[in-house]
Amino acid sequence: MEFLYSEVRQVCETFRKEIMNKGLEVDLTMASDPPIMNVKFRELYSRFNNLSTACLRKMNADPKNANAYFEESKQSVFKDNEIKRLIEDLSGTVNKWLERNP
Repeated sequence: MEFLYSEVRQVCETFRKEIMNKGLEVDLTMASDPPIMNVKFRELYSRFNNLSTACLRKMNADPKNANAYFEESKQSVFKDNEIKRLIEDLSGTVNKWLERNP
């Protein structure tokens, strides 16, 4: 669970810092085939960000239980079927893209 949480967090941070902040979404869309990779990355980022934001709100409202809320957040990411589906979809798409673009 912790490994998956960490990996999803890293992917989302990379997407935010490298793709969104640098304006590379158009490049990602044009480079991917089908051109849906950007959409799926955005959905994954949004899903993870919503869970993280909810966790931070709870942690700020009740700092004594911050660790419990963080653990709850990790479990939410791990159990989220939409995140699992997006990861499965992206894995195949990204692997195909990497094969074509070494």
